[in-house]
This record gives sequence, C-alpha cells and structure tokens, in this order.
Amino acid sequence: MSAPKRSRLRRWTWRLVVAAVVLRVLLALFLVPLLGFFAGFAGLRLELGSASLSLLGASLRLEQVAVHAADAPTAPPLLLAKALAVDLAAFELLRGRVVVDDAELAGAELQLRREADGALLLPRAWLEPAAVHIAAPPSAPAAATTPVRFDLPFALASVRLHDVRVRFDDRVPGQARLYEGTVDVRVRDVGVDDRTGEVAVRLHSPRWFDDAWVTLPTKATPTALDLQLDGALTGVRPAGLPLPPDVAAALAAVRNVAVPQHGTR
Repeated sequence: MSAPKRSRLRRWTWRLVVAAVVLRVLLALFLVPLLGFFAGFAGLRLELGSASLSLLGASLRLEQVAVHAADAPTAPPLLLAKALAVDLAAFELLRGRVVVDDAELAGAELQLRREADGALLLPRAWLEPAAVHIAAPPSAPAAATTPVRFDLPFALASVRLHDVRVRFDDRVPGQARLYEGTVDVRVRDVGVDDRTGEVAVRLHSPRWFDDAWVTLPTKATPTALDLQLDGALTGVRPAGLPLPPDVAAALAAVRNVAVPQHGTR
C-alpha cells in the first residue's frame, strides 16, 4: 500500500474513532432525557437510576425504572423494575428485521388503581376512545391476489419476565378489593426460522388459586401456522373470587381445571 493511501486510511480511522467517542459521550449525557421525552408521547413520566445503550451491539440497559402516568400525579407508579435489558441482533436490524436475542425484566411490580368513581389511574390518552373512520364500500369486492402469510416479521429468541408482582387496587364501593399475584413469562424461539417456539405464562395468587399456567408451542412458516395450547388452573378457591352467586355455586367444588388444545391453519 502506498504512503498516500495509508495516510488516508489512518485519517478515516481516527475520524471514526473520534465520532464513536463523541457519540458515546452524547448518549451518556442525553440518553435518559431522550427516553423521558419519548415516554411523554405515550402519556408517561419516566424515572431512571441509570441507562446505557450500545449501538454496536444494539443493546439497551435500564436500572431502577419507575414509570408513572404523567397526568395522574397521585397514582402509584404503573411499573417499578430493578432492571430492564434488551439485546437485539444488530445484523438483522440492518436488514430491516427486528430479532430480540435476549430480553429480561427483573424485580418488577405492576400497579393499577381504580378510584371510587370507576376511573382507572392511567394516562388520559389511553382511556380516550379511538376515532372511528368508516370508509365508503368499494364498488366491487377486490379479488385476493396474495395468499395469507403466517411467518412473523420479527423474532423473539429469548424473553423472560420473572416474578413480576401484579397489584390491582379496586376502590369502587361495594366491590372494593385488592388483587395481588405474581407472573412469570418465558418466550423462546418465537419467529425463529426452523425452530418451534414457545410462550409459557405462569400466575400465582394465594388468595384466589395456587397456580395457573399456559404453554403455547407454536411454529409458523409462510404457508402454515401450527399452534398447541396446554394449560391448567390448580387450587382454585371460588369463595374468594368476585363471581356472581350462581357461578360461584357452580364452581364451589372445582379445584383443578386442564385445557389442552391443538390446531393447524
């Protein structure tokens, strides 16, 4: 390599290094305000202990997360979490496809309160009814030209929500109750080519039941979708559930329920 070419390569290398350092410093300074700015568009207020973003590895780390409804200052946080981590496949992202290599929500608590007047303490924009636009009917039905595709435009290699505490404080007179439980969610290989994916959800609420769990193995190809559903509800305590009297009487002797299903489209 000639001297002028080596000199140009060296200059471009230094420029890239300087640009990377400057970008890293800017992210360190402005990432938290930037995340808070975007949360505001969803009617949320975001509090973070720390945040880091790696552009090279397409990974995001948040710690000591608190998410509030921006227009409900007296409400408890909608979400509290010790840590949230998301790793994307950078190469797939460059190709225009979102592939989550790994995501985890740890030490989290979801809280929701309904006031005595029946109002949920959620962002006001979430509760407003969506505008309905009725389009004029077409003059003639259009013939389907492309078959339905079942493959997903994204992939979830591994997503985990472990011991997420869920709390719903219902203060409506006559039915005021406090609902509490824990949720575990595991998503594996959903949308990953040539693999059977699985979504598994487990709920535990000592006051209402011992365990409720559902597993959903699934495999999608461009032409077919294979789904299986397996679930169970154990240790049911109907007396503690807010059910109509006739329904509660019918379920008085129920302790366990199993729901196996399978289907292909």
